[in-house]
Amino acid sequence: MKENLAENPYIFSVSEVAANDEINYVDVIRKETKEGFKALLPEKPKMVDPRPRRIAIFDNSGNKHFVGPNDNIFNSLSEAIFLAIADGMISDYFNEQAKTRSHVRSVRDFLIWLNTFEIDPVARYDVLNQYEAYCINERKLLPQSTGLDKLIPLIKHGLGSLHLSDEQYYYLIMLLNSTTLSEAEGRTQFTLSSWFSLPWIRPIMGEKSYLKLESAKILMDSFKITVGTVLQLLLCAKQEINSILTSKSMSAFSLIDISKIESSELETIDKEKLFNKVATHARRKYSNTLFWIVHEQFELRKSQEKKKSPTYRILKLDTFSKAMFSTLEYELSASPLTQPPLQYSENNVQLKQNFNCPLLFEPNHLEVTNPLEELLAAWIISTLCIQPSDVSNGQIGQFIREYNNSGSLISIFSQSYKSRSDTIHSHPILDGQLVESKALESYFANVEKSRENLFSNNKIPAIRYVTRNNEGEAQPSYAALLTRILDDKVINKLVVEEHQKRDIEPIFLKAFLALDKSKAPAFDAFYQENRDKIDEPRKVYTQKYSDAVPVSLFKLSHIKNSSVHSRYDQYREGDLVNQNSHNAEVERLSYIGEANKDAVNQRGRISRLVMNDLSENLYKPSIDKILKKARDMQLQTSLRKASQSDTYEINTLGIAIDAEVEDDRFGDQIVFETQESALNMIHYLSQVEKFGALIAKRNLPFFESEVLPRTLWIEDTLQRFSNKSLLAEVYKKHKKLESRLPDLFESELQGGVA
Repeated sequence: MKENLAENPYIFSVSEVAANDEINYVDVIRKETKEGFKALLPEKPKMVDPRPRRIAIFDNSGNKHFVGPNDNIFNSLSEAIFLAIADGMISDYFNEQAKTRSHVRSVRDFLIWLNTFEIDPVARYDVLNQYEAYCINERKLLPQSTGLDKLIPLIKHGLGSLHLSDEQYYYLIMLLNSTTLSEAEGRTQFTLSSWFSLPWIRPIMGEKSYLKLESAKILMDSFKITVGTVLQLLLCAKQEINSILTSKSMSAFSLIDISKIESSELETIDKEKLFNKVATHARRKYSNTLFWIVHEQFELRKSQEKKKSPTYRILKLDTFSKAMFSTLEYELSASPLTQPPLQYSENNVQLKQNFNCPLLFEPNHLEVTNPLEELLAAWIISTLCIQPSDVSNGQIGQFIREYNNSGSLISIFSQSYKSRSDTIHSHPILDGQLVESKALESYFANVEKSRENLFSNNKIPAIRYVTRNNEGEAQPSYAALLTRILDDKVINKLVVEEHQKRDIEPIFLKAFLALDKSKAPAFDAFYQENRDKIDEPRKVYTQKYSDAVPVSLFKLSHIKNSSVHSRYDQYREGDLVNQNSHNAEVERLSYIGEANKDAVNQRGRISRLVMNDLSENLYKPSIDKILKKARDMQLQTSLRKASQSDTYEINTLGIAIDAEVEDDRFGDQIVFETQESALNMIHYLSQVEKFGALIAKRNLPFFESEVLPRTLWIEDTLQRFSNKSLLAEVYKKHKKLESRLPDLFESELQGGVA
């Protein structure tokens, strides 16, 4: 709940409360009156109100505040709820809770609402239900997120308050008995299929490939191969670059230009923080130097071997500036170079931009894992149906690796302890010959040199999704870098070959690269530009741009859910051709279970795709024509009051025929506000309601081109009548005369068009 507690008149800070409770004795002594000393003498005892008047709460930043009652609208009923909550928050029940933050937050939100809500004595037992309705309708919360499940136990445990009168006590009893919480809504499961559910990538991927995204099994098989191949290539590239540096007796940290740092300051900087302390141009110079060292080593190899080296390709993708990539590629292929291409010059801004600040091969990441490697490893581990929290807190010891006598990996097996059920859960076994298994093995070997945890600080990097088109030169993106790696001709070919080995179509690879075709601006830039203008920027962003992309990369929960679905997904490439000994009906009734149907259909998403196609390609063109014609009729219609001098006739639509109009401002169709015009219009609507379905069945062209536009036009015209009492009279009159009025669509029902 976004509540500015500092501006709420019933919220007090800790300092304000302390100031109100303090007695300034010095000011009393300094009184110039003769009675100044007597003022210090204690007065006669007075009865102090023992009822609590403040409840301690915390804002979203963790700062402590106090909330008090609004005396202007509080009555005995409001006070009863306030007192019960106050006592409930000092009860044994509250103190025994392991976590109380959600309870305090629920109390805070409810009391802020209660301070603005005057309880109606007639509906006094419906207060909590009204608060629930407010949370659902106004704050857009789910029923299980309103906080009433935390609030009601506090009120129950506060019923023993000595400050409650008998009437207040019995009121609270009736209030609790009369309150029934709404049933919790089912959680929406997010999957990889739902993340890729973007109709605009359909023509880019192709019809068949796009529809295969609905199969969790096909998508996850492609996902594991793609991610495993890329992770293996990244780890091998890092190992090869480290070997080159070692052969030259160099370390990555020795390549950093520290000339701009004072020697006294340099002594205080840790080696791990050195690269982040130097200026941007020094980091770009590091990229230049590292590339040239590796390039010289590859120049000694055969030309074909250099071109096909994934290490060489990945290093260029990480260090070369996006804008200058093609230029540098051409210079490298044109002729052997004796010095670094476009040598870095601090005085030449253009030359400086030839290289990026590295993401993968900065000095710290050459020794340990980098964020992209950790993210890819977490993705692979999530395919084992492990909970995201267990993935981020995972340790290498959880994964048991089995080898044969020659040292080759046979399998990877993992277990995790589930505290809620007090059981050890076993996860699927990974075949050691799969590319994703080999990638995990390389990752484990890289990590266990420096730590036990699988991931730095037990956190999975959260990465925004950014297309290459929206990637800034100053801030390279891991998401855009991953796209560049997958789109590289050498690496792309290796990924496709891994798919071919297992006879799987690279669906994930196609879908991920298709997203990069978006021309929409980055959401962050759109948000910064419009945050003060619109209330729901993400919703407006997706509505404004037809090729909008997701704001963030898919999360571990997407992968885990898709992995669970893939276990039950029996979708096959040849399912459109029946190769079984039974027909499709027998297959549906006897072979496909409910769980499988749910996974295959992805909760009706295939049906929605079909309905969307029907809507966009079949119905929408007709609807657009209908709305356009109705709009044209509205623009051509002039509504005016009748006078005795007007001479005209009224047709069945209520339009005046042969009306003499002297004013050019009136349109082509004149409608007079008379009983006759209104009666004809109302009768037309009545006839459409009576025969509309039959006309649509027998004479659809006439129904679409004439009846629907006229109906919309009549409804709009009647709403524009200034004399509403006249319309009320005509409606009553039509009800009496309807049986005697003629039918309007006799010939059209026979198939003719009027």
